[in-house]
Order: sequence, then structure tokens, then C-alpha cells
Amino acid sequence: MPSLQGHLFDHCFSEEEVWQAIKDMPNDWEPGPDSFTGLFYKTAWQVIKEDIMCAFQAIWSLDGRSFYLVN
Repeated sequence: MPSLQGHLFDHCFSEEEVWQAIKDMPNDWEPGPDSFTGLFYKTAWQVIKEDIMCAFQAIWSLDGRSFYLVN
């Protein structure tokens, strides 16, 4: 079992890791209450990836000051 200590959390998710997770999502699965399906994320990735990656960076760095921009 990986430890929570060490190098696992030294960096935020990479774009490739996030894209792989999106590709692995079923097309008809809704990961949250916003009703966006896996197919939406796959289809819109080129348009939304910068915002998604900024959100992951903000979460990873514990900086919630820009979350008002999400909506």
C-alpha cells in the first residue's frame, strides 16, 4: 500500500493523468451533480482543459481564492 508520506503528493496531477482519467470514464456516467457526462468531458476537453487543470492546481495548493470563477 502506498504511503501518504513521500513523493506521491509532491506535485499536482498532470494533464496526461487527468486526460487518462477522463478517457477511462464511461460516456454516460455523471461524476457530479452538474449532469455533465463522461462524453461531455471527452468531447469538450480541448476547450475546458485549462480551466479543469487550474481547478486541480488550486485544490492541490489549497488555494480557494479563485473558486468563485468556477460558475
